[in-house]
Amino acid sequence: VLARMLNLTRLAVLTLPLLAQTFYLHSIDFSSWVLRLATVYVLIGVTCFVVVPEQLYNGMGLGSFRWLFEKFYPDIALANGTIAA
Repeated sequence: VLARMLNLTRLAVLTLPLLAQTFYLHSIDFSSWVLRLATVYVLIGVTCFVVVPEQLYNGMGLGSFRWLFEKFYPDIALANGTIAA
């Protein structure tokens, strides 16, 4: 049950901004809409990187960006993928 809830939460983090931005698709031009959507995703990504980096690294499968996580969280190299508090 917990794994299913985590998968649904990941899906919500990825799809809800897109769904929310679709309401504005017809009121503005396409390039502005894409720019707004990209801004929302960047803000969500930066917030998650600061608040819950371990979820991004392990939960969202961003282990391929280990170099980036090691730059800001050096403990990740010592703890084998987890960020020791």
